Amino acid sequence: LLNMPTAPGFGDSYMPAVQKTSFGASQRFIAQPGYLESAILTVPGGQSGHPLSEFYRAGFDEYVEGKHTPLLPQTFMHQIEIVPIND
Repeated sequence: LLNMPTAPGFGDSYMPAVQKTSFGASQRFIAQPGYLESAILTVPGGQSGHPLSEFYRAGFDEYVEGKHTPLLPQTFMHQIEIVPIND
């Protein structure tokens, strides 16, 4: 329940996709000044650390398949609004 599925690895100890059986990259973040709309952030363990969250494994399949996940928000699914209390 708490582990991500087993998937074939890619990269080696001398590549940007560094990973072995006992360690690996926890995320990939690529951004270039002036081109933020093209920036990506890939989190192989999912967007949430809570195993009961619907986002617990979100992004894992994309990570394994080498797909890019946009850094900037696309479509909002949830929103938290913090409003100060007036005295």
